[in-house]
Amino acid sequence: MTIEETKQKKREIAKRFRENHPEKIKENNLAHYWNNRDERILRQKEYYEQNKQKVREAQKEYYKKNKEQKSEKIKQFRLDNPYFVRQRERAYYFKRHYGITMNELAEMWEVQNGVCGNHKCNRVLVQEKGGFAVDHCHATGKIRGLLCRFCNVSLGNMEDDVNKLLGLIAYLQSHKDGGKNATS
Repeated sequence: MTIEETKQKKREIAKRFRENHPEKIKENNLAHYWNNRDERILRQKEYYEQNKQKVREAQKEYYKKNKEQKSEKIKQFRLDNPYFVRQRERAYYFKRHYGITMNELAEMWEVQNGVCGNHKCNRVLVQEKGGFAVDHCHATGKIRGLLCRFCNVSLGNMEDDVNKLLGLIAYLQSHKDGGKNATS
């Protein structure tokens, strides 16, 4: 038997094995994919750095040819995965507006036990749209904590001015009777 005949016989045996054991092949391929992930990513980055212009032109050309298909695929993905899309958009919102990740937000939530950061309020925060606010200093952007919507709006209306808040406290204390004896 010649070398070429031996190679051909091995190819046929391998082909039959692949046909008879597709789940095993898929499992091996997946394991290889994850075991060599870092090396693959490194090779991809090196290739991209060496061929940036070529890759970008190919991407633009592909997009032009497949614009409608790509758009339809994205629309279908959004319809099929509304929860995932919502979470991704939410994560992007918090990162863009406040510079925090969802993990950092979860840590803040845990530290406050899911209640308003105003210790005299104690409203339970809700993790849905409009259920809480990330309180931050508008001048510095520094995050102070999580507040219920009522406390956040009140603080915003006072323009973060302690003197205005103290003035309102004094006003309320001077009218303890609820305004029954107030002069007009």
